[in-house]
Amino acid sequence: MNHPCYAQYVFYRLTQGDMVKDKEITWGTIKAQRLLFLALAFLLSSCRDTPPQPKQVLLFDSAAVPSEFFPRSEPEAVGINPAALAALVAEAQNTHSNALIVIKDGRVVVERNFDRPAKQPLRINSVTKSIVSLAVGQLVADGKIPGLATPLARWFPEWAVGKKAKVILQHIMTHTSGLYHEESAAKLYQQPDVIRYARGLPLAGEPGKNFAYSNEAVALIPGIALAAAGKPLDIYLRDRLFEPMGISDYKWDRDAAGNVLAFGGLWLLPRDLARIGQLMLDSGSWEGKQLIPAAWVRAGTSPARADIPEYGLLWRLYPGRKDATAAAAGFGGDGWLGQHLVVYPKWHLVVVRLHAIEAGNDEEENQKYGFNSLQQMALALVEKDANSTDDKSALSKFKVEVH
Repeated sequence: MNHPCYAQYVFYRLTQGDMVKDKEITWGTIKAQRLLFLALAFLLSSCRDTPPQPKQVLLFDSAAVPSEFFPRSEPEAVGINPAALAALVAEAQNTHSNALIVIKDGRVVVERNFDRPAKQPLRINSVTKSIVSLAVGQLVADGKIPGLATPLARWFPEWAVGKKAKVILQHIMTHTSGLYHEESAAKLYQQPDVIRYARGLPLAGEPGKNFAYSNEAVALIPGIALAAAGKPLDIYLRDRLFEPMGISDYKWDRDAAGNVLAFGGLWLLPRDLARIGQLMLDSGSWEGKQLIPAAWVRAGTSPARADIPEYGLLWRLYPGRKDATAAAAGFGGDGWLGQHLVVYPKWHLVVVRLHAIEAGNDEEENQKYGFNSLQQMALALVEKDANSTDDKSALSKFKVEVH
């Protein structure tokens, strides 16, 4: 028989008249057994079924509020659905996330590093492409690149003949170049000079016709930036974006020739990726300075073509929950292993989730920890028709863990 507390267990044994046989508690005499009856009845009256306590969901790894980041806020104060937030944090932990940041209305409601050093850059993989898009936009604004209709032959003279002459910069930015590509970037990472390798690839399709995600095409952008600006892509980004935003702790993966890997080789602190998300939310403005043209932000985060509604200029576009065919509700960058930067402008929401390589950077790890539901779970934070919107009790799950 099961008993909710030990006093009730003892009471049960006494009423059966066999406590003196109990190996755990021996009172020695039947008289003593009976004398305890009333006392145990009193103890029994104090026994109550204790309701299960909600599992704690930690919103911050430390109670110390950093002065160098956005201010913090209680979720309820900025209109965050508490039950949806609890679910998001729990799923982030279940998928071995190494960073999760949620910013609403310019205030941080979640910042977790899940026992990983907070000041350690993580490789953002293909989210790198979206950051590179900002460099292209600034190059256009600076007049270094005439526009998206510029043929790549302007920078790669050997492309001036044959079908490659039809390839323009917009094709590179929208994955419609027709350039031969592998399904995986593994072969590209092995190249001693990725720009030279990509320049020499043949076309596998008609330029501008079909969408085909291409790391090889994006690998050409550092070559374009160097020819157009007279300086490497990483230096241009440093001068025009990173330094003005106070981003200094980062690094680039490079090939043996020294080219940065624009298709997936940037390492950033989670906070700095969140800062870039806020920059995009604010139409390219940072602390009163227009770092990226607002027109480029709008163009880059809108469908580049009517038949490719899920993609802008190296930015992913995310539909709303009600109708997947409706206009994009948000945008962001995503990459291998579930690297995510998600922005929902209507709700002034920025979410960053990153995962460090654990099991060899393979497909099994990507499927296990990719957190493919992040965009929809993020949207549930702010959608009024999300499940359990009125569950205020979920706030009781939020605790602060101090390290």
